[in-house]
Amino acid sequence: MARAVAPDGTEMCVIQTFNWSPELFTTRFVFRKPGGPWGSFYYDHQDGLWAGSRVSLDPAAQMAVFFRDGAPVITFAWTSETYQLQRPGWNRTVTGPQWKLPADWSPP
Repeated sequence: MARAVAPDGTEMCVIQTFNWSPELFTTRFVFRKPGGPWGSFYYDHQDGLWAGSRVSLDPAAQMAVFFRDGAPVITFAWTSETYQLQRPGWNRTVTGPQWKLPADWSPP
């Protein structure tokens, strides 16, 4: 999975949880500002495996772009916590985490 740390210390990554069903993986984007709790955004609940992905950071724009199969699929502005999902039929923008994770949670 793609992981990155922004210049301000914000951690971010794409994670997958195996569903033990024909809907193979639930995929989420998670992030944490230094000293804060992890926040989470939805990507897909019927996803395939992200075998290889990369992330590109643009410190001047304070933006991270996560790629899947060479195409940008998630854009995250770490200062405003704005998540943009770019999937066919699923373009949406959300500011602030959709879910806050438990204090003891950490990415696999």
